[in-house]
Amino acid sequence: ALNDGVTKLNLTGNFLQSGGNYIETSITSATYGYGNIYFVASGTQTFTRTGGTFSGTINMIVNSGSILDVGTSLAIGSGSFTLLSGGGLNMADPGGISNSGATGNIQVTGTRSFNTGADYTYYGSSSQITGNGLPSTVHNLTFNNASGITLTSSTSVSNTLTFTNGNLTTSSDTLTLGTSTAALGTLSRTSGYVIGYFKRWMAAATASNVLFPVGSSTDYKGANFSYTSAPTTGGTITTNFVPAVLTTNGNNFYDASDSIQVLGNGYWNTSAANSFAGGSFSLDLTATNLFGVSNFNALHLTRRNNSGSAWGTQGSHVTTTGSNTTPIAHRTGLTTLGHFGVGSPRASNYLPIELIYFNARLINDRVELSWSTASEINDEFFTVERSDDGKNFEEVFRKPGAGNSTETIRYSGIDQNPLKGYSYYRLKQTDYDGHFTFSETREILNKSGLDEAPFEIVSVSPNPFTEVFRISLKAKQRMTVDFQLTDVKGQVVFKDNIEVREGINNYSYSDQTNLEKGLYLINLAYKDEIVTKKIIKQ
Repeated sequence: ALNDGVTKLNLTGNFLQSGGNYIETSITSATYGYGNIYFVASGTQTFTRTGGTFSGTINMIVNSGSILDVGTSLAIGSGSFTLLSGGGLNMADPGGISNSGATGNIQVTGTRSFNTGADYTYYGSSSQITGNGLPSTVHNLTFNNASGITLTSSTSVSNTLTFTNGNLTTSSDTLTLGTSTAALGTLSRTSGYVIGYFKRWMAAATASNVLFPVGSSTDYKGANFSYTSAPTTGGTITTNFVPAVLTTNGNNFYDASDSIQVLGNGYWNTSAANSFAGGSFSLDLTATNLFGVSNFNALHLTRRNNSGSAWGTQGSHVTTTGSNTTPIAHRTGLTTLGHFGVGSPRASNYLPIELIYFNARLINDRVELSWSTASEINDEFFTVERSDDGKNFEEVFRKPGAGNSTETIRYSGIDQNPLKGYSYYRLKQTDYDGHFTFSETREILNKSGLDEAPFEIVSVSPNPFTEVFRISLKAKQRMTVDFQLTDVKGQVVFKDNIEVREGINNYSYSDQTNLEKGLYLINLAYKDEIVTKKIIKQ
């Protein structure tokens, strides 16, 4: 199509550039003067760049039916990149895909369009993030990275979600399978699971073996629901596993003639939304590495409404199967979601400690940590750990354990130099054999040495802007800042999460929706602190 100033290349094979320069030299205008490379192969074709450059406006389009495998190569240039519905993108860059900026596999400076009807596969050899270019809804999504992947923002899968290898960490975001009661989606799992929140759409119908592949940073803790009588209305169930040292605090309860006295090293948090209600279900919980188990057949699946409620039971006990290292607890006749755990008669299994409480308090610019145990079994030592983001923890101090004890013991220690701003503490208990468990996390806000907010906007430029502006943000600690762009009526026109570290951070916004000209507000928020700047679209 040379006569209209547009050069079109339909590529049915692989793309390889090890040097040289792809050049577009046509006249430049709003209509003419660019080149298009269409990836049109039926199936997978590879995109490999080890050198060379792109000059001029060269756009790349992945057609429906084509899967572009970019590996760790970078798609660059001043053109655009478009992944059409029905197409696919396989990527191995640690940054995944981004909407703008020099991160991820796609780094063209023109528009980047990632279609909701396309398929996405992450398969890096080092840890990856999905990146903010991953749409909020996708067609098929595959995770195949043994080093792990972190979800940048909440995402729904309309068709098939595949776990081939490696775990997905969602943090405060949610991975959702399905988009409605009429589009439930399909889960295919070989290995790997969700560390965080996993949501599934459920129809108002009976269902067998609806798996929630969740777990902790160390162990798989899958939850399998079977609705034996149909829910009254369909909707969603969200499940995540919460690592914690649990105890009945002496309030034992009976189940199938057994007195349940101790509980496991975490619980399954389940909740309903989108009008889901009614029905009865059976539940199977995979309690991998439930420390202290010597008789898995004696374990019981337990339930409570929430963290402020006592543990008890609902429905009927079914004998646990599996093994001491991978017990699978069963229960039938359940009718209510909530917290689920695994308990045991004390005579049959001993878990390492019965933790009564773990507290953190800020006193005179120091953090006082205290905890108490009702009993200890083979307890070598405790470690108090601290984090500035609730994810990555470091040791603050250790205290020796009592070994074996049936008496109440109190412990305490001081963090003499706490972090500024928000910090998080947890208690790690380690046995003589190296097994360990974690308490629930405690949050502290230390305002000493801080200004009004733990971050500030250094600059926003250019202002006014046409399509792109950059925010320079100075943070006093590592955190996730919520970014919203609103119009003068307060309507949110764009939102994102910005992962920042201590010091100067830069974030680029690219207008993908053709905003109207006028005044807008940049709102950056962390916890209860909000910083606002005005910007004009011209």
